Amino acid sequence: SGARVDIARGAFRAECRASTWIDGNARHLSTVASPVAGVPRTSCALVYDEHGNPGRVLALRDLPLPPLGPFDVLVRFLASPVNPADINMIQGTYPIVPDAFPAVGGNEGVAEVVAFGAEVQNVHCNTSCYADTNHIRHISPGLLVVPATPGAVGTWRQWAVVHVSLLRVIPDDVSAAAAAQLGVNPATAFRMLEDFVMLVPGSHTVAINAPTSAVGRATLQLCRYRGVDTVAIL
Repeated sequence: SGARVDIARGAFRAECRASTWIDGNARHLSTVASPVAGVPRTSCALVYDEHGNPGRVLALRDLPLPPLGPFDVLVRFLASPVNPADINMIQGTYPIVPDAFPAVGGNEGVAEVVAFGAEVQNVHCNTSCYADTNHIRHISPGLLVVPATPGAVGTWRQWAVVHVSLLRVIPDDVSAAAAAQLGVNPATAFRMLEDFVMLVPGSHTVAINAPTSAVGRATLQLCRYRGVDTVAIL
């Protein structure tokens, strides 16, 4: 019944004891995610009950999963990065903090749809940004989804039951590894390039410190896409 937490190369992976299964009001269930027709009763997750040093307040626990409601989606997380913002949230120094404790860590990640409630038919697509609600897609098991906004769903867990409005489907040509990192760092790079100066190709050069970081690499790619020259400072 032991558990192992391995945080390496910015990825969270956890191994917990096998979940027990119960019947649920799910219309569909992925045979890949579950060997039986039901929904998991519990999910292991990295949880904290108060703000503080992550090494002190984080604990790996089995959390009960709520019943699958008519507008809910059961998802299985495939990858959940570890960002400085995640650590700051746990410490209580980030502008966004959990609404209540216990809280599950993690602001972004990618999950696959396993089951959904009887009233769920479509889910909004992430075609241009997290706020895009102009495109919808018929929901089905196996679709890859991400939280609608960073922090909407604690992602350092195996399973979650989430209201469909808090999820976005990612395009088919986006890999799971890329989707897991869409919410925080690329958005930060985009806002830095959009909110301060109207960048003109040939007239502006963007200097980037820490160019090998996730934000730095996203900034380099966005500048290249826009035809804006860059200088990487190592």
